Amino acid sequence: MTMLSAIRSVSVIEGAMVVTDGPINGVTFWLASNRFCAVVEALQPDLILTYSPLDYIVDHEETSRLVRNAPFIASVSHYDCGGNMPPTWQTPHLYYCNVAGLCDCFGFPLLRHMAVDISNTMSLKRQVLGCHQPQKEWLRYITGVDDCLEQLDEW
Repeated sequence: MTMLSAIRSVSVIEGAMVVTDGPINGVTFWLASNRFCAVVEALQPDLILTYSPLDYIVDHEETSRLVRNAPFIASVSHYDCGGNMPPTWQTPHLYYCNVAGLCDCFGFPLLRHMAVDISNTMSLKRQVLGCHQPQKEWLRYITGVDDCLEQLDEW
């Protein structure tokens, strides 16, 4: 995902975006973990949604690990995440999103344990995902599916 497509997506939902100070790829887990921890300390969220730990691509799985670790580390009073913020006062609820295609990286189906009906926001979801043109082109290349947005209703 390019920064421009991320900015476009966030503007569609009138949201805010938090950017760490560099790419995660090639950075040690500890340094990346501190970045995520500092974000959790700063935002003090009640709820976090992240990628499944069994996703179709490794960077999603690593992001899932980092996000899973951050809320717990952010609550430790004697651990300095580098964000100059007090520790979180509670551990937020952590939920994992479904993977594209509802299968893990080996093609095995992933069972859903709960679901949230987002049917009344699907047009907004399509609009947000439509902002990610480079990713759509890449997905078309690796999956052979002309338009991944057409797959949303099936997933």
